[in-house]
Amino acid sequence: MKTPERTVRQLFEEFKAKYTVDEVAASVQLSMLYKYLQHRCSYSNGDFFLEKDTRIHYLVEKYLKQVSPAIADKAF
Repeated sequence: MKTPERTVRQLFEEFKAKYTVDEVAASVQLSMLYKYLQHRCSYSNGDFFLEKDTRIHYLVEKYLKQVSPAIADKAF
């Protein structure tokens, strides 16, 4: 079963819930993804989907499909 696509707003909310400020500050890629999602949410309140096959889409796949190290530490 295929999961439904998430809007930019949903991705941004998921990102903020998953990563801490320190994690974002320590990673260039996370910082770039945060700034991009934050900026894109200013358009139509983020109520649209990301284009596939872009660098940002790659970062979304990479970082929003894995467990945050901070969350993984809390699980144990």
